[in-house]
Amino acid sequence: MSELATQLISADHLEEIQKGIPTGMPNLNEALPWHGLPKNALTAFIGPQGSGRLRLWASAMSQESGFGAFIEKQKQLYPPALAQLGVDLQKLLIIRAHEDKKVLWSLGQILQSRAFGLIACQSPSTLKPSDVHRIASLSRSSGASVVFFFDRLPVDFPHWLFQLQVSFQQPNRLVIEKARVQKPDPISVDKYETAHPMSEHFKQYRLLGKCG
Repeated sequence: MSELATQLISADHLEEIQKGIPTGMPNLNEALPWHGLPKNALTAFIGPQGSGRLRLWASAMSQESGFGAFIEKQKQLYPPALAQLGVDLQKLLIIRAHEDKKVLWSLGQILQSRAFGLIACQSPSTLKPSDVHRIASLSRSSGASVVFFFDRLPVDFPHWLFQLQVSFQQPNRLVIEKARVQKPDPISVDKYETAHPMSEHFKQYRLLGKCG
């Protein structure tokens, strides 16, 4: 674990953290307490289409040993491109749900099946805090890592329900806004990019190669 990630938690807590799903970006993994995307939890990827959200998720999916799912409102995924990024298409379920209620219903069904390890979802425009509460509960019980794609955060966004928040800034800049470990005690780090002398590294970190 990197010095940066270790500073987020005390030594007594290190063994309590469940290893996450590697992102395919070693430097990013080292910066996160879970060494990847947290399991049993929600993650928010924030940024416009084309900013690198999908590439980072696909890179993580290429590292996932189990099944994955992507729920999209608008046709965004191109399976051959995902395969080139290392995603095993035989282990990926793609669902197109054009209505917000169908997006949430599909996400709930996938989580209740407990068959998927990494799930991505284009956030419904009418997402309510109560919806997020329900999905967070299902994620904890299923053990899955759920990633919401947001163009921008809604006004009533329930920050406390997301363990990891990452913003994607043009041109392809990645900023860790929040990385929180909840066990055994709630530990929060807000505005993560300003919390350490290495902050400029993250502000300028470009999603290159597989995550470009």
